[in-house]
Amino acid sequence: MYIVVGGTGFLGAYVVQCIVDKTKERVLVVARKPVSYENVGGITDSIQFKHCNVVSREDIDNLITEINMTEEPCKIIYLAASLHPEEVERNPWNSWNTNVISLEYLLSGMKRIEAFIFASTDSVYGSGTLEHRFREDERLAPVNLYGTQKMARESIVNHYGYSVLRYSLMLGPSIIKGKKHFYDNLVETLKSGKQVELFEDSYRSTIDFRTAAELTVKLLLEKKESLPSVLNIAGDEALSKYDVGRQIAKRLGVSEELLIPIKVSDGGHIYNASRAACTLLDNSKLKKLLNLSEIKMQFEV
Repeated sequence: MYIVVGGTGFLGAYVVQCIVDKTKERVLVVARKPVSYENVGGITDSIQFKHCNVVSREDIDNLITEINMTEEPCKIIYLAASLHPEEVERNPWNSWNTNVISLEYLLSGMKRIEAFIFASTDSVYGSGTLEHRFREDERLAPVNLYGTQKMARESIVNHYGYSVLRYSLMLGPSIIKGKKHFYDNLVETLKSGKQVELFEDSYRSTIDFRTAAELTVKLLLEKKESLPSVLNIAGDEALSKYDVGRQIAKRLGVSEELLIPIKVSDGGHIYNASRAACTLLDNSKLKKLLNLSEIKMQFEV
């Protein structure tokens, strides 16, 4: 059985879809409320939903009991988090409770686990350059509280002997009915012929949700016995959001003049929390593990 904690988020939806496509195992989606997935449907025989607010001790206790009592081997993908750096900065204690305390409490109570993967972020590395790609064993230096809390969560997960996947920036169309992603809004804006501002000087090893989900599930299917303590999940290319916009415009057949390049240094009116302008990841460890020659961002329009 697969248990996807936070399976109603953008990545979580793709992970659930990929598990259904690749396996015949039951999927337990753990979140505060159910959603419907495009091309998968809602709660079906293979997809079940369990209500759980990760800041509720009662909800976590119920989840622990269900995990420990199940006769099926459990593979857990933990995606739940306070996702936005601004939210973490505004409510540091609430986010610490959501991001750190609840995770440790869950891990301390579970007994019957075949595999556990925790979704972390490239934000733990901090600010880099276009000439350097961060390896998994490098010193961490997050530039905001969001990254610091992720770093704390990684330590807890590794302490219990489980694996951390550090994802780069992920983009792509939402497959959750009624819930749009930045990518969807960007496509719609360009289709309508309207201009859009995009950062041209903020670079990440950007990857799409579908590819990230497929890599995650592939690791559990093929390498769960040999997963490293930390692994980067990232694309090969250094892409800014402006670069992404250009690729989408090309596929839509619209003018790139609709794209207005702006700089992170001028983005103070957009972000309150600090952001690293450039964080590129070395994905060679992932490629070797799964015998891959390249990992490229897929553009769906």
